Amino acid sequence: MKKLTKKIEPYLFLLPALILLGLFVYYPFGKTVIGSFFLIDRYGKFSSFAGLKNYIRLFSDEGFYRALFNTLKHLVMMVPSTIGLSLLLALISDKKSRFSRIYETLFCLSMAVSTAVAGKIFQMLFNPSLGIINSVFGLNISWLTDKTYALPALTVILIWTELGFSYIYLTAAIRNLPADVLESADVEGAGRLQKTWKIILPLISPSLFYLFCTLSVSSMIMVRLVLILTQGGPAGSTETLIYRMYNMAYNNSNYSSAYALGVVVFVMVLGLMILNFRMEKRSVFYE
Repeated sequence: MKKLTKKIEPYLFLLPALILLGLFVYYPFGKTVIGSFFLIDRYGKFSSFAGLKNYIRLFSDEGFYRALFNTLKHLVMMVPSTIGLSLLLALISDKKSRFSRIYETLFCLSMAVSTAVAGKIFQMLFNPSLGIINSVFGLNISWLTDKTYALPALTVILIWTELGFSYIYLTAAIRNLPADVLESADVEGAGRLQKTWKIILPLISPSLFYLFCTLSVSSMIMVRLVLILTQGGPAGSTETLIYRMYNMAYNNSNYSSAYALGVVVFVMVLGLMILNFRMEKRSVFYE
């Protein structure tokens, strides 16, 4: 009996977490997958089996492809910019000075601000008549109401919100590099750029890979700023896949297509992660 108790005991500790995962992750996911093959009424009840009709209707919708293009465009702008800027700041911070604590705190400041608050702050900065951005640079751009600039403006806000965490993560990775390797590079006469490209980047590639994966996923499911600032406008230029799913379900009661879109987004994110891990074998170096 004691042996049986010892075997069961670890699973009993895990049981509360497994129950919560089942209720709030696996059950909704399973319901979404099953619901994507049914017609669903405005009250969310399954009415009849539809097979692949929901998916056919979804892939025949021009709005889906517009939202897909916006999402991928945001991903392409967001991920390299965030990683590049945070890496640059981390390299700057690697050189200690008497002002280090000041600018390191400033680099991390975005972590203390929620996405909603950041959105409202930048909404004032992007204001076409009163905003400081147009005033400083002598521009006359309606950043959040012009379909050319609205999505890049949202991307800039999200880059700023993600910059603090990415900076801290890369700073920790750089400061934990083996000192003897860096000293050997200095002795051999390697310049700053050469040392960064040949030594630092390969050694911190696992950290860069982690950030690339997490930022890619967050870019694919971006919706908060769209809900807060633009509601998909102007003219659908900021409508992302997740916002379109939200709009289908909660504004139009089109749960059938929304479920199908949810499954498609999951498959796309899964495919993106598989591609990332395929690339990991070639470009990530572990000690």
